[in-house]
Amino acid sequence: MKKLLSIHILTSHKYKDRQEAQIKTWLQGFNDFIFYTDTCLEELPNQISASNNDSYEGCADKQVNEINRIKDHKLYDNFEWFFFCDDDTFVNLNKLKKFCSEKLEAFDTCGRVANSWPTDPSLSYYSGGAGFLLRSDFIKNSTRITKKNGLSFSDVTVGLWLRENDKQLNHESKFNSHPPEIANRLGHEKNEITFHYIKEYKGMKALSEVINYD
Repeated sequence: MKKLLSIHILTSHKYKDRQEAQIKTWLQGFNDFIFYTDTCLEELPNQISASNNDSYEGCADKQVNEINRIKDHKLYDNFEWFFFCDDDTFVNLNKLKKFCSEKLEAFDTCGRVANSWPTDPSLSYYSGGAGFLLRSDFIKNSTRITKKNGLSFSDVTVGLWLRENDKQLNHESKFNSHPPEIANRLGHEKNEITFHYIKEYKGMKALSEVINYD
């Protein structure tokens, strides 16, 4: 029987504090995660170098290499879903797991759909910061993802790949590309799956306390 979920977090060695914040809060007690980074930090767990480029432009390289690594690695045949997010994404892990269980046969991809890339306004893609889901079977059976010349946006890179594979995007509003106060979800945090731009431990901790408060 396959495991439900593997989580893959885009980061850099420059953001050790963000990785630590996630480990101490919503990742606590969950082992099936990877920080795909540039330079691995020996003092932190589950690190893999997906590119030696630690600039913003290296994000697309990391995203491409990590998806292809999953595609090629037989270990990952044992998972149903792969969730990708950033090192400043807060995840309501119980909500995410419940969502994955309920949508197991519903679709192959899901996230918050955006279309704000000025080069091609017709392109729909998932917000990387809000996080997005890809089914294992889709990754294994799709074409290999490649980086387009000069493109630094990891989420747009994935969007182009999904379009090349004629894959329908499925919008889920509970994946939020902003913090609760900007996403207009203050007081409703428990109902949401993710929030983006939670850059400090105190923010991660506060959200963890809110969603775990009865």
